[in-house]
Amino acid sequence: MSVTRAPCYHNDRFVVEMLTRLATEWPEPANSNAQIHFPSGRTHGTGTIFDISPEIGHFFVAPIHESLFEQYRTSMSGHFPFTPIPPGISTYNMTRDRPFLYTCCVMSAAHRDPPLQARIAKDILKYISEHMILRGEKSLDLLQGLLVVTAWYHVYTHSNPQLMNLLHLAKALLVDLGLNRPPGFGIFQIKMSSDATEMIHGSKHEARAHNLEERRACLGVYHVYNRYNAAFRRVDPTAWSEHLEQCCQALQAAAEYPSDAHAVAYVRLDHLVERYTGAGGFKPGASMPIHAYVKLFSEEIDRLRQGLPDVLRSCPAILAEFQTAEISLFEPIIGAECDVPAQKVEAYHTCLKKCLAYWETFMNQDVAKVPYLPFLSWAMTAHALDVVARLSFTQTEGWDLFYVRSVAGFDMLSDKMVTLLKNVQTYEDAAYPKSRSIRFKIFCLRIDMFKQWYDSKIQQEALLKEPRGKEHADNEHPSAVATLDSLPVMSDFSDMLWQDFNIDWSRLDSDFHFT
Repeated sequence: MSVTRAPCYHNDRFVVEMLTRLATEWPEPANSNAQIHFPSGRTHGTGTIFDISPEIGHFFVAPIHESLFEQYRTSMSGHFPFTPIPPGISTYNMTRDRPFLYTCCVMSAAHRDPPLQARIAKDILKYISEHMILRGEKSLDLLQGLLVVTAWYHVYTHSNPQLMNLLHLAKALLVDLGLNRPPGFGIFQIKMSSDATEMIHGSKHEARAHNLEERRACLGVYHVYNRYNAAFRRVDPTAWSEHLEQCCQALQAAAEYPSDAHAVAYVRLDHLVERYTGAGGFKPGASMPIHAYVKLFSEEIDRLRQGLPDVLRSCPAILAEFQTAEISLFEPIIGAECDVPAQKVEAYHTCLKKCLAYWETFMNQDVAKVPYLPFLSWAMTAHALDVVARLSFTQTEGWDLFYVRSVAGFDMLSDKMVTLLKNVQTYEDAAYPKSRSIRFKIFCLRIDMFKQWYDSKIQQEALLKEPRGKEHADNEHPSAVATLDSLPVMSDFSDMLWQDFNIDWSRLDSDFHFT
């Protein structure tokens, strides 16, 4: 393959290395003589990041990002059905009509080359800052790109941890585009109110029917927000509305892509979890008996499952979604007040079974597909581990902690996850010898940190139960008495999960010498 090399910065070792790798590492394009001419008319009045970036554009030639985009289309887009890529669309049309979405897809697919991915991610953040914050631009392309970035955020958090900011930007952009409510909503406004609305949100939008792309984006924002809330309990869930129901019905009726059925199923599960666990949801043990709470949501889950097409009911991805939803619905029971201990213990055992069932589903997937999973999937896997950790230290009458720790122990699940990650890393090293990604090795290191947390908890618990002589207890300073909250690592496992993906990835460059 002959590559015409544009001028580059020769003092940048990374750029020079990339230029020498272009001709050998990337597959030949379908037409090796074809030249990609990016049109001047863009959604944002400019080209893709590959055209305008001072760092990327000098060496990131079309065959590379075309190959990465095709990888996203075939192996990754199915995991996030809210931004489907039409199977017949050309690279020319994508870069003309959806340049930012195209760039975000390429960035997400570049996970086997962390330095390259980090550079694209950095330019994406610059692009967002300039076009959204400084210029005030608003487009569906920007919103769809933000959804892709937040869904696959984990693969490049070592570049610049901005997940919360990106989530808020996506939600604000949804409002500014008028996609969070039906067209023409509030059209009969007094003049002053209309002027204020235009001043805040920009030029007024015509009251036209939302197309399917816009409806998917609206559902995607709802899904991402509520999924991260369920996993980490750090963001407020987005409230359900009649407009979201209309979006679901429109996607079901049109059935433009097979993935639309997945998108609707995901969102309906999110809505179910939100209704029970949100701010206005039920409080098991307080507002209603635990057994009534479990019976109520279990019946709704079953009705939702029975309403699915047969092809979806047997889909592993849908099965995992239902299992994670059930875990989220059982979680409020942990620590809830209950006058009948047997009801609580029964719910604890059922919750534990749901966690193990999800773990089994996650572990049985093809190792070749694991590298393409979005962070949303990893977040729910971490959440299942979090719930098992809480059940391993919850004190209540009749709850056998020895059974939980020995039969379905945190250590056992952690070891299984490490085994899976090592198998994935081995597969990646064999299938892609030139890959520079070691993120699964890093994941193993993080799990080792979680195990240290768990072992510290066990040791502190044993120390609390250790009998002490009266003379020793009288002479001991109060601050020296161990409690389950005074741990060497961190007192709250959920906090550790959240901070892990945002902070520890910054060690990538210094510890593993990728720069």
